[in-house]
Amino acid sequence: MGARDRRRRPKTGTRRVGPGLALFLQRLRQARGLTRPRLAAGAGVSKSLIWKIESRQADWFDERHLGKLARFFDLPYEDFCNGLEGPKPAGAVPEWRLGDFIAETDEDVLGLVRGQVHADPARRRRGYEDVLVARCSRTAYKTPQALVETLVAGTGIAEFESGLPPLSVTVEASWAFDAMTYKHADGRALVVKAPQLLWDCRCHSSDVGSCPIHGHANGTAIEKAMRSGLVDIRWGGVAAYWRYTPLLWPPSVDSLEFLRALEAAGVLAADCPRVLDLGAGTGFLGIALAARNARVSHVDFADWLLTPLAFSMLNWRRNVRRPHQTAGLRLGLSTRWIGGSPAGDAGYDLVVCNPPYLPLLPGFEGLGLQHTVAGTELLTDAISAAAGLGRRVFVQVSNLAWIEARAAADGTGVSLLPVGAAREVPFRIHEGLRNDAYIAKLVADRGLRERSGAGHRFWHEIRTYEVKPSSPGSS
Repeated sequence: MGARDRRRRPKTGTRRVGPGLALFLQRLRQARGLTRPRLAAGAGVSKSLIWKIESRQADWFDERHLGKLARFFDLPYEDFCNGLEGPKPAGAVPEWRLGDFIAETDEDVLGLVRGQVHADPARRRRGYEDVLVARCSRTAYKTPQALVETLVAGTGIAEFESGLPPLSVTVEASWAFDAMTYKHADGRALVVKAPQLLWDCRCHSSDVGSCPIHGHANGTAIEKAMRSGLVDIRWGGVAAYWRYTPLLWPPSVDSLEFLRALEAAGVLAADCPRVLDLGAGTGFLGIALAARNARVSHVDFADWLLTPLAFSMLNWRRNVRRPHQTAGLRLGLSTRWIGGSPAGDAGYDLVVCNPPYLPLLPGFEGLGLQHTVAGTELLTDAISAAAGLGRRVFVQVSNLAWIEARAAADGTGVSLLPVGAAREVPFRIHEGLRNDAYIAKLVADRGLRERSGAGHRFWHEIRTYEVKPSSPGSS
């Protein structure tokens, strides 16, 4: 039986759908910032089903599977199956091939690397690079290096930006971090006084009254907008685009404290022409350093996923206007980059790293598959490779990952010298909070503190350290 016959032959419990469903499903998915794997997991269907619908590889589909997709998007079954003849999804965006490709590549990479947490590092790196090479080879970019070069040149960023959803929320934080203002695109606003986090929701952890977010009449609408659209986060003269996805961590209170510690130590005025933002995320730190220090002439943003690199370069172009300041991208696991020199040959004047700090404790390795914020590999690699990375290397460390940080320092003969005072901040990483057994281990073994009457239930300590060669009497 040929392929055309298989496409036409109906089976019991199947339904034939029109070609309009392909574009309709793609718009629904992209309006919510979902990749195919994320939609498949959320709706309880296979990735191949979503691919077949969107690429029109089949006409007949199991009605049970179509029903699951309709329920996931909260649409009547008939409206969903009729595709474009049904209601249009709010905030639907045009097709954007590059953005979809980047997100789905990152999903594949995340699953592979975090699924091999105990594998030999060289094997993980080969598998990681093989996935990137294989996926890029099927596109016009051909290689990961070519894709990265396209993003740096600006043509790829223009295509990436054109596919982003409309701006939905603007978040403004005062320099002293004593107030946060959230402005919805429709004009509604919410002001939080004396915030403890950039998103200071306390619904599930507060014992001191109502949540400052959801206790406000506009709180729920602003949260929905932040989850579905583009968010502009502004602090310290930097405006960083971010969108809700497990592939991209937003600028956090950790970042703000890091930058203020560097300023107090005089780093923002230091002579540092070449800067590396390692584990860049939205690019906030590297951009802030360039914006506040005219002596910076070049910033490289390094990350192991494409989504952070694309947002870093997009945000760089939004913020940095000095003609002598340029930016580049480094793609690779930790401090080993694809198509570039090993980190030891880089010779940066200043390296900043605000890495993930959730330790993957024995029995809880699955946390690494849920979000990029889990794992301490970047932290330990930054410390171990510091001597070759650059002249001055600064890392932000949580006491939850101090065991790993100290072991990396001891193993390579370097010291972690405190910069500024430590600060206790709320622990609000949902991937950890949802696992009671994991939280209990952090409390028992890693210094996570449970407090009452403090707004949030769990707290941890963050501090900035400079990584320096050990000397007699150093700690």
